[in-house]
Amino acid sequence: MSNGDNTPGISRLAGTMRKISNLGKDDSLILDYGVINSDGSLKTNTFPAAIPKKDYMVCQWLAGASGSTSSAGDPSHRHSFSVGSKLKAGDRVLVAWVQSDAVVIDKILHGNQVL
Repeated sequence: MSNGDNTPGISRLAGTMRKISNLGKDDSLILDYGVINSDGSLKTNTFPAAIPKKDYMVCQWLAGASGSTSSAGDPSHRHSFSVGSKLKAGDRVLVAWVQSDAVVIDKILHGNQVL
């Protein structure tokens, strides 16, 4: 960092990243809750700053991925698929911390939303 980057916010972020990095050294998988902010950033319960969307990962299912696959290796027999739905502002999510990387695993829903 240059001398111009020594702000309290940057110092706090660096300290938190150091703590999270140290947590991952024992190869532990830590689960956390988070929320998607209006700008697409991720705010988790254990990380004090919002993580820009370019700095966290999302499981393919939540990305609303689509594609096609061949059946039994036969390229003439194909199946199309579309999975998941894209995340939106306000979504509560389950986050896995894999070393210092945040990975959004799934959306969290209240029981009355699915039952």
